[in-house]
Amino acid sequence: MPLSPFANRITSVASALAGGGVGGTYIEASLLLSAVISGMAAACRQFVEAWARFADSPLNPVRISQPLLRQALASSGRSQEASAIAKIRPGFPFPRVVTEEEIDLDETEVQTALPSLQLKKIRQYSYPVIFYEQVRSSVVHESEIGDNVTPRPMANSGRTVSYENYCSTRRVHFHIPWLVEIARSIAASVDRQYSSLSIAAVNSWWVEG
Repeated sequence: MPLSPFANRITSVASALAGGGVGGTYIEASLLLSAVISGMAAACRQFVEAWARFADSPLNPVRISQPLLRQALASSGRSQEASAIAKIRPGFPFPRVVTEEEIDLDETEVQTALPSLQLKKIRQYSYPVIFYEQVRSSVVHESEIGDNVTPRPMANSGRTVSYENYCSTRRVHFHIPWLVEIARSIAASVDRQYSSLSIAAVNSWWVEG
C-alpha cells in the first residue's frame, strides 16, 4: 500500500488541528505528525534515520539549531566553544527574534568551527533529533512539549523554524506547514524507492555520526 495517500490525509488533519479545528492546538497537530513519521519508523534512531534519509533536501531537514547547541555548550562550561558557534552567525543579539535561515547551521559549518566536537554530538542538535526528543517523545510520555521548544510561532508560517526568546535563552518552534512537508516528502520518497529498499540490518545510523 503506498504511503503517500495515507500521509497526505493525516497531515491535512494535522494542519486543521493546528489552525484550531475541533479545538485543536499545536500539541495535537505535532502528535499526529509524529505518528505519521513513527508509522514508518518507530524508535528514535529509526525515526531520525527516516527524516534524515528520506525528507527532501530543499526542506533543509537536518540543519543544526545554533541557539540550542550554543546554549548546551555554555551550560556545560564550554564557553569558548559556545562563543565559536555564535560567531558563525554574528549580528543577531538577544532578544531579537530569529529564524532558521538567519541563524541555524549546516553540520559542516559546525565541524569547521569546532573540529574537536564529535559529529554524534553535533547531530544531537539537528532538527529531527530535537523534534523527536522535545516534541514527539515529550508529548507522548509527559503530555507536554519539552523545555527547549515552544508551540508559538515567532515568524510567518512560511518558515522552517523560528525562535522564541525566553528569559536568557531561545526556544525553537517547528512550523506546522514545514512539518507537514517533511512527513509528506518522507512518505513520497519511501514510495519511490520501495522496490529498492534493503531490509538488511543497518550498520551505521545517521544520528550516531
